Amino acid sequence: MRRTARRHFGACGAKPFDGPRTDEIGLFGTLISRFGLGLGSTSTPYLRAAGQADTIDVVRHLEDSGEVPRIAAMEVGEAFVYLWPQLRALRDD
Repeated sequence: MRRTARRHFGACGAKPFDGPRTDEIGLFGTLISRFGLGLGSTSTPYLRAAGQADTIDVVRHLEDSGEVPRIAAMEVGEAFVYLWPQLRALRDD
């Protein structure tokens, strides 16, 4: 951890954590951050090499099927419930 981050966390009493979260909430954040420009062609090979292949495949499926605009129009909780089956499948892998 960088020195400035250590100073900040130490000063305010907060404890840093390693991320991203690996539960369904963390997977939801990762998944939606990959929609659109979040998954550029230059970053895809690196993400696959980092173990994100299943997440990329789900994102590509949602984009190719035209579901992303519909998901983007939903409230966060509604989108979370809608994506729950994919999130569970990603976590189980």
